[in-house]
Amino acid sequence: MLYYVCLFNPFTHAVELIRFALYGQMNWVSLAVVGGCTAVFMIGAVFAYDPSRPQPPRARWRRGMRLLAALCVLLAVAGTG
Repeated sequence: MLYYVCLFNPFTHAVELIRFALYGQMNWVSLAVVGGCTAVFMIGAVFAYDPSRPQPPRARWRRGMRLLAALCVLLAVAGTG
């Protein structure tokens, strides 16, 4: 089951590209998957960007970053215990 999930994960193919590059080889399938995903996500980002849409308040962003930092600390403490 995990094998089939990894087949469709572009990060798996990016890791494969790096691994093959270390041996001086090219994995053409992984290059096609990573390049295709990059193109699709870039085109989606360009079309989804709306400069007239207001940006979220910075206070909400800071609160979210504090929560994320606290979660990372908790995970680090739980991992060492």
